[in-house]
Amino acid sequence: MSAVIAVRGEQGSTSTVEAPVKESETRGEEELDIPWQVVVHNDPVNLMTYVTMVFQRVFGYPREKAERHMKCIRKAARFCGAACASARSSMSSSSTVISSSRRSRKLSDMEICREGDALRIGDLDPFLAELLRQIPASTSTEGAEIAESRLFSTPSGEKEMCAEWKSYVEPELRRLFRSSTETVAADLVQLNGNEKSLRNRTLKIPFEHADAWLNALNQARLVIAEKNKFSEEELNDHDRSPIGSRRDLSLFQVNFYGFLQEFILREMMAD
Repeated sequence: MSAVIAVRGEQGSTSTVEAPVKESETRGEEELDIPWQVVVHNDPVNLMTYVTMVFQRVFGYPREKAERHMKCIRKAARFCGAACASARSSMSSSSTVISSSRRSRKLSDMEICREGDALRIGDLDPFLAELLRQIPASTSTEGAEIAESRLFSTPSGEKEMCAEWKSYVEPELRRLFRSSTETVAADLVQLNGNEKSLRNRTLKIPFEHADAWLNALNQARLVIAEKNKFSEEELNDHDRSPIGSRRDLSLFQVNFYGFLQEFILREMMAD
């Protein structure tokens, strides 16, 4: 496209020249997008609410579409998120109470609620406080190759794709996991002390740390589940008492961390 403009000379003569006009090109969003083929594997550990949140954040899906895709995965691959039964039945808009076992409800109750710009976990007894303090250590895959491969599994059997994954994606995942764990560990300094001093303690988590807690809790749950090789049936057993074997305690730990994830996710979606 060009335009014609008139130029008056010194003698009063007039001539015309073409003035260059910058042309602009608008490209549709469809042309700019890079297509991806995404495979979501069957996983009995990740929470359904967590998968929904990932779909919303990564793909920009509205909540309804994200939930629809999550349910499709559940139906097709028998996906079942492991969460505390209390997280589904006892949650209210203000606070939630969880007990470690029906036999010792008075000894192991806690209250969790939103207070302004923080998540408050109060009325902690030493048992639940210790489970919280174990989150950073529980994320470690040291000495557990199966847990390591679970967290950093390659996306394909193609050598070139796996090499790119190892070079670009895995280092960023490790950095993210490490950063999240460090943030959680810093928040848990509030629970330092001996067993006696942990009774009726309160933990306040800055809401800006919610993402870090979600990442660390999910990492801990995956590692614990892989180390113990929990079956899907066990992961769906939310009423088993932690008072028994070490395996029972680990299963309760997975479900307890899932309960915390459920609460944090709910508050993030409501924010």
